[in-house]
Amino acid sequence: MKLKVGIAQFSPILGDVTRNLEKIFEFIERAREENCGLVTFPENALTGYFLRDLVSEVSEPIDGEIIKEIKAKSREIDILLGFVEESKDFNNYLSGGYFSKGKLLHVHRKVYLPTYGMFEDRRYFSHGERVRAFDTPFARMGVLICEDALHPLLSYVLAMDEILVLHVISNSPLRGFLKNESDTLEKWEETLQIISRMYGFYVVYTNRSGFEDGIHYGGNSFISDPNGAILIRAKKGEEDFISAIISLEAINRTRVRLPLVRDEIIPLSIKELQRIYKNKK
Repeated sequence: MKLKVGIAQFSPILGDVTRNLEKIFEFIERAREENCGLVTFPENALTGYFLRDLVSEVSEPIDGEIIKEIKAKSREIDILLGFVEESKDFNNYLSGGYFSKGKLLHVHRKVYLPTYGMFEDRRYFSHGERVRAFDTPFARMGVLICEDALHPLLSYVLAMDEILVLHVISNSPLRGFLKNESDTLEKWEETLQIISRMYGFYVVYTNRSGFEDGIHYGGNSFISDPNGAILIRAKKGEEDFISAIISLEAINRTRVRLPLVRDEIIPLSIKELQRIYKNKK
C-alpha cells in the first residue's frame, strides 16, 4: 500500500487567522490536484508562533467553526494541521490535529514546552499529558510537535504503540538551540533520521518558513524513509510545497532486515524507569 504525502511549508502571518486559513486552503487544493492523499502543515499554521497576548484571541476549540471548515476539506484529502487549541476549561495548548473523511481523528497537545533562550512556550500555554498512536485509512501514525521530538521517550512510546509514520510539525528558526544556521537544520535532520532508522518507520518533518517578529524560520522540511534516507527536502527558509510517495512495503523490508521494534522488551523498560523514578522521589 502506498500514500502520496504533501508538505505545505509556508509562512503564516502572525495573528491573522483569516489570511492564514486562505493560504491553508490554497495548499490543500494544490495537494489535492497533485493527487496527494495527505497534506501536512507546520506547528501553529493557523496563527503564527510568537503570539503572547494574542493567544486568547486566536485559540480555537475543537468544536469551533474553523475546525469544522477543516473537517469539510478533509472529505477528499487527509490533513494534519498545527493550531492553538482552547480546551473546555479555557486552557490553551499547542496542538496538532489529524483530519480524515470529514472527521477530526486525533489531537496531540505539545508535551514539552521550551522556555529558554528565545522560546517562551510555557509562559502562555499548558502542556499535554499524553502521547497516543492513532489509525488512519493508510496506516497507524503518531504526531509530535517540535521540542517533543527531542525527548526520546515520546518517539519510543509511539514506536511501541506500533506506528508506521511519525509526523513532526515544527516552528524551528534558523537560529535556535545552535549558533550556526546550517548546524541547526542538520541537527534536526540527523535526529529524525536516527529515529527513522532505529524504529524502521517514516518520519514526515513539516517546518514553517519565512520571517516573524525578526525571527527567520528554517523550513527544510523533509521525509525520511525507514532506513533514515531523505526522500525529499524542501527549500531552506522559503515557502515551498513538496511531495513524495511512502510505502508500507518499504517498512516491511526494513524491519525484516533489522527487527529492532520486534525485539524490544517493553517490560524491562517499564521496570527500569519505575526504579529510576522511585529513586528520584
